[in-house]
Amino acid sequence: MEGSFLSESRPASTGSWSGGFAREQTRWSLRDASGEAPFAAVIGRPLVVVEPTRNDVEEVIGLHLALGGRIITLQTWQGEMRT
Repeated sequence: MEGSFLSESRPASTGSWSGGFAREQTRWSLRDASGEAPFAAVIGRPLVVVEPTRNDVEEVIGLHLALGGRIITLQTWQGEMRT
């Protein structure tokens, strides 16, 4: 599905949460983000460069995507993908 991204969903029942987050109770689901900024502006453009972004200890925490003259930066924060 073009322009789709994974997003996390949690069930209504919280059950036993450990530190406010329980991986066994979360699911990643596919959703269409093609009509949302910043993705709508790059649909159909060629992906030219993918470059990882790293934190202070050299862990990959995101990506810079160069799409036909535009750059989108995706980063993870507390298990979520952010632009």
